Amino acid sequence: MVSIKKLTDTMSVSPQIEVDDLSKIADAGFSVVINNRPDGEESGQPDHETLAIAAKNAGLSYHYLPMTMAALDEKLINAFADLVQSAKGPVLAYCRSGTRSAFLWALGADMPVEHLLEVTGKAGYDLSTQAAVIRQAHARRKGG
Repeated sequence: MVSIKKLTDTMSVSPQIEVDDLSKIADAGFSVVINNRPDGEESGQPDHETLAIAAKNAGLSYHYLPMTMAALDEKLINAFADLVQSAKGPVLAYCRSGTRSAFLWALGADMPVEHLLEVTGKAGYDLSTQAAVIRQAHARRKGG
């Protein structure tokens, strides 16, 4: 199975998953899968529709929120944060390496930036160069 990195009790990230991983992800206790990887980013990558069917068959809620740094906006940040906050169980978000998913989570998570950087760093995702961007996103989300 794919390597899953736990950020919090309810939020984890991973690199690209495969169809066969979805039943194992469900067995591991996850209830929601968020795909942050655009279709066709790499040859041989399963498309989101194939993964959505397999996720449904595994009893998982599946959401396709493709992210690129060029297309990152408030709508995407808010959609991701809303999915995480409304989830009825643990969430697994993935992209090519897990970094974009960890970054997207940090942009919308309601905790101090220093703590977010520590949490993501312990999971193997160094977002320290993005601290100012995360602070700005938090300020916008709080209306200031």
